[in-house]
Amino acid sequence: MTSPEHIAPEIAHRILPVFGITQPTDAYNRWITADGFSLDDFRTVLADSRFVFLVDWHAVLAEELDQIAAALAEWRVKLEIDLRRNQDINQGQIACAGQRAFVKYAANDDDNFSDVIRAIQSIMPPDH
Repeated sequence: MTSPEHIAPEIAHRILPVFGITQPTDAYNRWITADGFSLDDFRTVLADSRFVFLVDWHAVLAEELDQIAAALAEWRVKLEIDLRRNQDINQGQIACAGQRAFVKYAANDDDNFSDVIRAIQSIMPPDH
């Protein structure tokens, strides 16, 4: 059965290594069927990846950036984080490959973490 709401096993097995999932996880074993995965179940499997970040509104900018930097380091991309220069730890500068960007995230300010992700994307080298 193939539909927009279904991921066939052969497709799933090509996608999962891109996300660093090279062995079956508990979620994989729970949700795989002979026909593959439902789209919602596949999202659950992908959430096991160290390259997928689930950020809720209580997130602390420094902690999330540290996790993102660790994942990028596995791809030999160095993300520099400088949040210490500011009095507010919820903002600062990030740098990568000679490019810099300002980042800010404070849930109480109604900030959106997608803005932080866009800032990271804006400074990534073109081959990453």
